[in-house]
Amino acid sequence: MAAIRKQLTNGSLELSPRCSPAEQSVVYWTPSSIWKTSIDGDEPLQLIANVGLRAISPDGKWIAADHSPRGVPELAIYPSEGGEPRKIFHISAENIRWTPDGRALAYIDSTNFANIISQPIEGGLPKQLTDFNSERIFSFAWSHDGKQLAVARGTLTNDVVLIRDFLGQF
Repeated sequence: MAAIRKQLTNGSLELSPRCSPAEQSVVYWTPSSIWKTSIDGDEPLQLIANVGLRAISPDGKWIAADHSPRGVPELAIYPSEGGEPRKIFHISAENIRWTPDGRALAYIDSTNFANIISQPIEGGLPKQLTDFNSERIFSFAWSHDGKQLAVARGTLTNDVVLIRDFLGQF
């Protein structure tokens, strides 16, 4: 059976598309807003302005997004239909994922990139999920049942190199 392709948007810089859990819509972000369009290609609807999309909850009811109105990095939880944030967390995070049960956000701590932290949505203190003392976590993913966590880690090496007389070599 041949695959059927359908263009859903027509703009530029439409990034990080995420299918809703019911697979009836696609949520994506532009550098200025979060948008939603149906899989039928209806006219896109702007959900939230001036934020960056991070993750959609497993039940599709919530969107985790960058929220920095005062220039301070924050993470906010918005209703998936748009509106004002329900919760705002003062955390600096990378690779944000909802836990499979939808009760917390897990993220890589961007102060050292070595461990995964879980922040309960209803508030309370964050909990460290991993206990690594070295190397950087690049990404992670939950198993569907939420009992296992796959982690990609390693060393990030950046070298500064000076090249002299480059043009003289040709």
